[in-house]
Amino acid sequence: MSVRTVLWVSGVLTLIAVGIPESVGFGLFLLAVPGFILALAPTVFIYTATFAIVRRYAPAFAAVRRFLPVIHPRALNLIAAVITLGLGVLAALPMALAGRWALSRAATGDVVPHNRVVIGGDVLLRNNDMPVEYIPGKRQIQCNALCAALLDTPGVGTVTIAHVDDSTSYRLLPKGEAGSNAMAPMRPEEILQYLPEKPVSDDARMAQEKAIIARWDLRLASEVTLSMVPSPARHDLTITMTFTTSQGRHPVSVTQVDVRDREGRVLLRRQRVTAATVLVPLLLEPSNLPYKASWGLARSELATGHGDFRPITVLFQETTLARPSERGDVVASMRDRLAAALMQPGAPADLALVTPWLATIDWVHPTDGDIELLGKLLADVRVIDLPRLFEGVHVNTFRRAAELRGAIVARLVNPATSPQLRNRLDHLLRLLPPGTFAVLTPDESAVLHDQALRLNAPGLVRRLADQGKACVPELVRILQEDVRAEPSAKRRDMLAAVRQVLIRLGPDAAGALPAIIELFDQPSTPLADNPDEMDRWRVAMVGIGRPIEQVPFPPTFTVEQIAQGRSDIMQTVKRIPYRPDAEL
Repeated sequence: MSVRTVLWVSGVLTLIAVGIPESVGFGLFLLAVPGFILALAPTVFIYTATFAIVRRYAPAFAAVRRFLPVIHPRALNLIAAVITLGLGVLAALPMALAGRWALSRAATGDVVPHNRVVIGGDVLLRNNDMPVEYIPGKRQIQCNALCAALLDTPGVGTVTIAHVDDSTSYRLLPKGEAGSNAMAPMRPEEILQYLPEKPVSDDARMAQEKAIIARWDLRLASEVTLSMVPSPARHDLTITMTFTTSQGRHPVSVTQVDVRDREGRVLLRRQRVTAATVLVPLLLEPSNLPYKASWGLARSELATGHGDFRPITVLFQETTLARPSERGDVVASMRDRLAAALMQPGAPADLALVTPWLATIDWVHPTDGDIELLGKLLADVRVIDLPRLFEGVHVNTFRRAAELRGAIVARLVNPATSPQLRNRLDHLLRLLPPGTFAVLTPDESAVLHDQALRLNAPGLVRRLADQGKACVPELVRILQEDVRAEPSAKRRDMLAAVRQVLIRLGPDAAGALPAIIELFDQPSTPLADNPDEMDRWRVAMVGIGRPIEQVPFPPTFTVEQIAQGRSDIMQTVKRIPYRPDAEL
């Protein structure tokens, strides 16, 4: 293939690749070879054009031809190719050296101690990647997993977390000595992801996480209080963790952990520095594929240290930072203490363990003890809220939850139940196994026959579908009683629940059709207050047996709009058997 042909072909491909850079990404994604060819085209074009120019016009090459007139054409081509490649090296070499120089300036070297560095006293933790919580009047840095591990380390007094110009100091005080600023560490279980060794399985990791949560909550419930305290004047140890990326032509990223004593002496330093340097010889490559793609010089990453470098892991390896306790009975101990608190009168302090204990439950495989204690919590009116109740949605969870049906409904009947807990329990009823409510209990019937309670339990109304055709008279009664109930938000939820049952029953709910038609065909139907709701009721009526030709539409609709509306309704009705739980 001639140089002219290569120039033309690579030139056209370069116009495509540079003019439409996204084409490279799509080519690589759909057909690897075309994308690869487009990615190489600009580089091939530049080197081919340079070769042609050198071959014809370069003075040095002309001198070769003058003094070696008998040289073979292939040898001339080889010499031109070497000169072209040398020009590519010379063009990229200064930028590559600049990138290496930037890397060497940022790399200050490691300091490895002979023995583990002892963590103790008042510790200052500097971390430019620390999350900051905004509260009225100031910014507060939360005590995260590392802060909790430091406070758990024997000999540590206070931990001061500094970020930019803000700092917050924490201390564990004996129970009863703290003021009103008591709190809990934020997700202390996350420290597990930084341990040098990994759990043998996901189940083992989850068990360790729950043990850490339980241990902290037990300590905070009866032994110590985590409090914010004034920052010490001086700190015995300063731990600095840096995560920075410089901007510019040669960006350098630095991840570093640095431990210094009271006098500022470096006891430990480990770092990983990376820099993107220009490749030698000069190459072009697309970036940000497949979207917003652009072209630039090809780069490679130079780095010091290991690729999996993590500062907190280094602290576990090189210092006396406390590892999380591996006691496996902590969760059981928390459950026992909570069960004992439920047996005591008044307001025992261990009732505060409700929320943390719920966080330790394996909702996929809840134990008999978990289910039993959940029933006791639901039955105890002192437990006013269960914010993490059935947090992990799983089919096994709700099969076991059916055992709590009586306790759940009893709490729904209780007027003292908080709105938040009532909503959570009502949602749970909707998720219990099919057929659970085929026969109602006295408490469930009491809820359905008390409008005030019923309006707060649309999930229980939905479960009337478990009774099949037998529930139609009850649905009609609820519909007629609640169609004008207040407040409007509760009314809409109730009407939606009735409509969902009708849709699930299909033709078996035909007995409800006269009552629905009477309400829907009124000039201003009370069944719906917007067009979308009206369309849902049209679907429900057709699904249970009303002919589509008899379904009314607004008088302002044209013939075409009515035809389209009927077509949409029929298409939706056809899909219902395959989506019996669809929200309509």
